[in-house]
Amino acid sequence: MSLLSSAIGRTPINISPEIMFPNVWTILLGRSGIERKSTSLNLAMDVLPTGSLTLLPNDYTPESLWKFLSEHPECAGYWDECGGLLKKIKGNNHYQSTLDDTMCTIFTLKSSYTRSLIKETYSAEDIFMNVSWATTMSKFKKNVNLDDFGSGFLARFIVVYAEAAWYEPRRNMTEEDLEKKQVVKDRLQRIYDVFHNKKYYFEFSEEALEAYEDWACEKMALIPKDKETEDYFGATTVRLFDYAIKFSALYEVDNLSNLALSNLINLSIIISKNSMLKSIEKINYLISSYKLLSAKLLSLNASEADKNINTLKGLLADGEWKMRSWLTPRLHMYSRYVDELFRTAIDSGLIEKKNEGRTVFIRLKEVV
Repeated sequence: MSLLSSAIGRTPINISPEIMFPNVWTILLGRSGIERKSTSLNLAMDVLPTGSLTLLPNDYTPESLWKFLSEHPECAGYWDECGGLLKKIKGNNHYQSTLDDTMCTIFTLKSSYTRSLIKETYSAEDIFMNVSWATTMSKFKKNVNLDDFGSGFLARFIVVYAEAAWYEPRRNMTEEDLEKKQVVKDRLQRIYDVFHNKKYYFEFSEEALEAYEDWACEKMALIPKDKETEDYFGATTVRLFDYAIKFSALYEVDNLSNLALSNLINLSIIISKNSMLKSIEKINYLISSYKLLSAKLLSLNASEADKNINTLKGLLADGEWKMRSWLTPRLHMYSRYVDELFRTAIDSGLIEKKNEGRTVFIRLKEVV
């Protein structure tokens, strides 16, 4: 989705209360050397469209970022270790401590922006910046809490954390490998060339808007009301509503054949109900994963959270119904985290429960 976004660029999505652009910001979380964060980012950089899309430096201050954007308004940044930056942003005395406010401004910027510094004034127009960062769960846990999402900065990122993958043996690169990569690169380049040749814009079909509104109202009703998580889920869910709109535009373009891309006559591209439903399916998955992420952030530490979830999976591995009263002491958790673990595991589709009188039974869902 990030690569599609970079290829399409600053193409407006016409929707109230103001236009939106399909920029996508991501943070990949995973264990070092196991879950292939850097590999994913390196593969992405290999297939980026060539043209005016410039790569951001890995480290920057608010001032240097504005200077860079005044010279390269359309850019993408790939950084395989953002843990240190997140720490610096939270340090009130660090020169990067205001970078979060700067990036929040850039994320939603609709027009030009002028920044006056001591020596120079920078003016940036038509900014379209995509960033894909990565770090380990332990560093993320150390430098981030729920308040950082509620404040809005991290809520602008799609946070994706990996499950451990089996090791794949090394082998020689084949012609098929190279051909697959070239197919992706050519496809992204074609999209880039088309959307940077004319000023297209996105609009919604009535059916797509109706599907979105029905879904958004349903999700709003499910935001937790307890103070500890209300800001977190409110900020992340509402931002994911925006991403549902952005993803529907990206899917609409992805559905176009190469021939259809080359023969776009109307500047208006209509987003269909099917593209919106596909986007909603993806966002529903992300909302569920954020509930598990909140459990990790609320727990004592990341490794303990992983251990608790894996222990629960192990206790339910046979697929049989187990009494909650039987499960609780075998989790070996602090009591204040037991309810949070069960709640997030149910909400995310990891487990299901049933009541027989006053007794609660839990089992692992067949599809996770």
